Amino acid sequence: MKKLKNFFGRFAGAFSEGVVTGTFVGVILFYAYLLVYILFTGDHTAATLGLMMLVMNFIGVFVAVFIRAHKNFHLHDQEIIGRNFVGINKKCRIFAEALDDLFARRYQKALSGFQLLESDYKDFLEGGEPAVNSFYIGRCYELMGYYPNALKYYSQADLLGFSDKVLPFLTARCTGANGDTGEAVELYKQVLSDRESPFRSFVRTDVGMMFVKSDQPEEALKWYNEAISKHQNYAEALGGAAIASTLLRRFDDADKFFRMAILNHINNPVNFTAYYKDVRETVKTQENIRSAAKSQPDEN
Repeated sequence: MKKLKNFFGRFAGAFSEGVVTGTFVGVILFYAYLLVYILFTGDHTAATLGLMMLVMNFIGVFVAVFIRAHKNFHLHDQEIIGRNFVGINKKCRIFAEALDDLFARRYQKALSGFQLLESDYKDFLEGGEPAVNSFYIGRCYELMGYYPNALKYYSQADLLGFSDKVLPFLTARCTGANGDTGEAVELYKQVLSDRESPFRSFVRTDVGMMFVKSDQPEEALKWYNEAISKHQNYAEALGGAAIASTLLRRFDDADKFFRMAILNHINNPVNFTAYYKDVRETVKTQENIRSAAKSQPDEN
């Protein structure tokens, strides 16, 4: 089944490319035939028809080019990249390939492409391109778990004029992942204070997860409850509250939050369920060990 799917995938790709190439070759052959016909027959009607078709071809090509130039040039993150790396030169091809690798989760390969632009094409980057490239180097490092490196390049992108509102949010996230929870909370609060930021609704669940990972479930549950009350990132907030409640050994509350998270279509419900059960089992095991230890008679 997988081989059949791959075959049809390759066939569809080859067909889409073949249609463009075949149509172009067909048009050229048609005009060549028409020219030969006119030269040998002197048919002025055919000459007029050929000229009209040629004009229509030029108009069609011009319209297609105009539309292509004004539509989204990049397949990913167009709102972030804007009019940077737009073209067919070598630097733009390297950037496009690295961006494709990033979204295909080939992080190391993507990082190599962005780093190549930083080192070998530095003098050819124009306008906002250095800032955009620095941002994506930071993004690669973040997704690979190298948070100090990610913060370094996010800071560099900021200094170079990168202004998209995703940057403060990801900077806060990396700061928290790097262990600086106090500083991260302050950065997250700055995102919350920006009413134009599209990431405000994700802040409280982000902070909650940060405190879960730093073994502060009470603080985590506070942030998750705030997100739930405000209906922000709702399903994920319910899921986070289930985990935090489990860590606090409030198992009835945890089960309630867990069911609500599933009913509200939490992302990756299968993985979340496995995670929830694993955390619950671990906490129950720890609780049993403590109970057993307390029940042991004092030898003294």
